[in-house]
Amino acid sequence: MLKLSTRGEYGVRAMIELGLSGDDSVTVQEIANRQAISAKYLEHLLALLKKAELVQSERGPKGGYRLARPSGEINLSEILFALEGNGAVVNCLREHADQAQMCIWQEKCALQTVWLDVHEEIKQLLMSITLQEIVEKQKDIQDKSMYHI
Repeated sequence: MLKLSTRGEYGVRAMIELGLSGDDSVTVQEIANRQAISAKYLEHLLALLKKAELVQSERGPKGGYRLARPSGEINLSEILFALEGNGAVVNCLREHADQAQMCIWQEKCALQTVWLDVHEEIKQLLMSITLQEIVEKQKDIQDKSMYHI
């Protein structure tokens, strides 16, 4: 039901790469190559994540990006909020600066409370999942797919 844009999907994949790297910086090109994402698009996503203080950038020969905090302190909700906005499941729950864009049924729609409940449940679930948990699952998958001699 919840559909992420490529912005959210690719951004989370980039964060997983950074989580896998530990304290080491990773270049945009390395992430782009591993995840088959356009480097230019990835730079845009990393800029959003940096603005949200989820990643840090470093210049120089060993430069690149790394997590701004330990992966156990970053939850999926923070990442998606930085990339997708408030993640409302329907337009009437989105915040608009221009009141003219608000849903015309807002004051008399029983569905709005249903959508609000759905939105809150999804938000709570995403807040309960840390980047560290996802990184650990990724490590397990990589370990199982490696061929050992």
